[in-house]
Amino acid sequence: MGEAIRDVPVGQKLVFKGGRTMLLARLQDDRGNSLPHQQQWLAERIRGLMPPLPMQVVDTRASVTIQHKDVNKGSAFRTYLELIGIPRDSIYVIGMGDGENDTEIFDEADLSLGFSRAVSHMVDIDVPFGPQAVSHVLGVINDSNIYARQLALR
Repeated sequence: MGEAIRDVPVGQKLVFKGGRTMLLARLQDDRGNSLPHQQQWLAERIRGLMPPLPMQVVDTRASVTIQHKDVNKGSAFRTYLELIGIPRDSIYVIGMGDGENDTEIFDEADLSLGFSRAVSHMVDIDVPFGPQAVSHVLGVINDSNIYARQLALR
């Protein structure tokens, strides 16, 4: 695939790393830095090269992953709950994230928090100041008892 992507932006190199459940691809400069718009460009290029397989290309904003379509944060969360024997409907879940790779955990969550414009249309609460504002947001949620009201609706 690296040979098929010939028009890598000037000053960038294409890096691949293999993992247990995915292949990671990333555009970065000589110092290892990358920008979200570069990863978006790379995701679009890889999607255009992918054969029709049960795979997905996910732009995480820091890199691009190529993984089976059923591998995501939501399926991992459900599997974890099954392994430890906790029924999903017995807990209140707050999902947090900042990229396309967080879609499934937002869907799984009772309340979702987003930390970038890239996900503001997917979440219940958009947190414009990024992840560093999590403790403040969780404090407001706790003070408002929003989770108690949501659980009462179940």
